[in-house]
Amino acid sequence: MFSPGEFFDTHSERYSYANPLKHDVFFVDFMKKNGSGHSLLDIGGGGGAFAKYCKSIFPDADICVVDPSKELLQKQNAHGIKRVVGSLPDDINVASAYHYIAMKVVLHHVVGTSIRESKDLVKKSILAAKSKLDDGGYVFIREIYYESYLIPTFTRTIIFYLLRLQNRLKLKIPHDDFISGLEVCFYTRDEIESMIRECNLEIVESLHDEYDPGAGGRVMLLKRRGTASYILRPRAIPS
Repeated sequence: MFSPGEFFDTHSERYSYANPLKHDVFFVDFMKKNGSGHSLLDIGGGGGAFAKYCKSIFPDADICVVDPSKELLQKQNAHGIKRVVGSLPDDINVASAYHYIAMKVVLHHVVGTSIRESKDLVKKSILAAKSKLDDGGYVFIREIYYESYLIPTFTRTIIFYLLRLQNRLKLKIPHDDFISGLEVCFYTRDEIESMIRECNLEIVESLHDEYDPGAGGRVMLLKRRGTASYILRPRAIPS
């Protein structure tokens, strides 16, 4: 079994992109409107497309990328971006507070031995990231969602346990997305938003993109898949 760093080192090309995507623009547009403090901690920032895009818009911003993969961090060649080897939930490895903290398509890679344990680790990860916010700061989360017919969690459950079976028996399921050593736990949007609320965060804005489930997805009763992007802030505690 790969460690997270080894897995992403091995598949660094698959997990990096060069140009900003629609959700990157969504987050940066909010940063422009918000106007206060542009320090950014990009957890799981990989090859650094989002960090570099932010640096191009806010050249004086304090930007740090944390990732378990040294290979991906080496792709960061923009001047002035800090690079730290670290991982969720326990090893973010930064001491400073930041006004914006991004976790984009990261949390489904934080997995345990069961779906319940994976959810607990995701909530622990969100809370660990939240602890690095400065006063008045925001958390950006973008996650992949899977929603099935009849039982919304059916497809993601099949994927979770097929990957565990593949890795345990050292088999290779004949599909490009079933990479050897990969472990993921996807969620429905209801589950994602429930975990956000449990971490005492509230949704300020959101953006949802839906993709074709594909033939393989329909075989596994997949109704909807896509990405959900959230801008979050700590919920005010009643006095």
